[in-house]
Amino acid sequence: LNAETAVNGTWLLCINLDGEPLQQIEFCEEALKDQNINETDRAFALFVRGKAYQGLGKSEEAIADFGESLKLNPDVLAVLLRSGEVFRDLGKPDLAMADFNRAIEVDPDYAPALTGKAALLMELAQFTEALAAIEKLVQLSPDDSYKYSARGRIPLFLQKWRYASNNFAKAIALQPQEPVYWNNHGYSTEMLGDVEGARADYEKALSLDPSFDLAKKNLDALNAKTKK
Repeated sequence: LNAETAVNGTWLLCINLDGEPLQQIEFCEEALKDQNINETDRAFALFVRGKAYQGLGKSEEAIADFGESLKLNPDVLAVLLRSGEVFRDLGKPDLAMADFNRAIEVDPDYAPALTGKAALLMELAQFTEALAAIEKLVQLSPDDSYKYSARGRIPLFLQKWRYASNNFAKAIALQPQEPVYWNNHGYSTEMLGDVEGARADYEKALSLDPSFDLAKKNLDALNAKTKK
């Protein structure tokens, strides 16, 4: 969705989606007063104003505009995503999930909605379902180390240490300079009983970032436990 392809009216072409929110709101309100505005333009103006409200932390106003926009054009991915994000912020997970799922129905490969869904499922402690959403993201971006790291974090809650360790190892292979990956691999390795492997991972994480408190705590705890 963008100002050059989503609308017919030339008055909307000057909207900068990353512009100053108050100016966007003012401009959109003027546009929405136009009696001759068509539905496509109205839907887009409502989306832009809602996005501006969201940026200002005005969630109720944002969700109202996103809702009106979706009534006019129910399958716009960007609006569904933003609406889901705001419902999540408002503590309405069922409505947020409905928007994320609708976006995924429209485009099963829409990564932002898959990411939003996975994050929401994590918040709801629905780890198995979150893992399924992450699996799809890994398929879409097989060279993205962060996706493997995310796929590794979820099994930690399920105590699937080997699966977690394997995913952190893949993340490390793609981005070996990321200390978080080494720390997380160390933790899953420790849970598998490999004390020396875990120690080496924590030490590697600290060599990359000496200020990494979690890695230091994990290493200190491991050393205390093993009397080293």
